[in-house]
Amino acid sequence: MDIVSEKILSTVIIPFKSGPDNITVSCSIGIALSPDHGNNLEILIKNADKAMYCSKNSGKNRYTTFD
Repeated sequence: MDIVSEKILSTVIIPFKSGPDNITVSCSIGIALSPDHGNNLEILIKNADKAMYCSKNSGKNRYTTFD
């Protein structure tokens, strides 16, 4: 998951032009894997959401795996 997450982050942070402006975005990723972090979709989404907020609270352009 580290390689995939790093690839997503490195792709998202590339600035792009919109008219005369340069636009930059950031990305916070939360990861939950089955069966370790839940065995149904609802639990996996909740746990990925918790992990995403850990990423957001730690700064921009990060990923966190639920633990």
